[in-house]
Amino acid sequence: MADVTGGTPPTNASPFDVAGDIKAVYDHFGDPSMFSVSTPSSLPVSDNWTGRRLWVADESTFYIWSGSGWVGDGNVVSPLSPSGYSVTGGIEVGRAGTLKKVTYSLLVTRTGADTTISDGSWLSIGTVIPTVARFGSGSSKYVTSECWNSAQWEPVAVSLGLVSGGLSVRASVAAIAFSTSGYFMVDGVAYG
Repeated sequence: MADVTGGTPPTNASPFDVAGDIKAVYDHFGDPSMFSVSTPSSLPVSDNWTGRRLWVADESTFYIWSGSGWVGDGNVVSPLSPSGYSVTGGIEVGRAGTLKKVTYSLLVTRTGADTTISDGSWLSIGTVIPTVARFGSGSSKYVTSECWNSAQWEPVAVSLGLVSGGLSVRASVAAIAFSTSGYFMVDGVAYG
């Protein structure tokens, strides 16, 4: 550009090559692995820089290179609502070191006909956790909660399937007539 601006070119500068420079930029950014990978195990272990972000399609979240390793950025997803129930709240998927961390806070409301929560067997609510927030292996997470029903609180046990995404509930003391508009809450954190 010295001929246009009158400036002196930088020392050791390579010649200006419009077609070659544009191709180099295209080749650099045309590589999809510059922006996303399919799974966390596909994240590159070399040629990274602090703050580099890559989208991990399998988990629908960004990972950030911390300078020494990849850290999940966290992603909030909505729960699923099986037939007869409305499930609201949020599920945050992130990382805690090398572990997947899922924080959930759910409100499960009965929208179908009255049913019974037995104290002898589990009542399956259905699948409430989307695939991105599930674990590849592991067991169920059991939590204790309370169910609001007919102007009173009733203790219930809740089983959240970390692999299947299924939710089941069982009365802790005696069977509960779970009426329309009755609800219970499920809060917790799981690592895997």
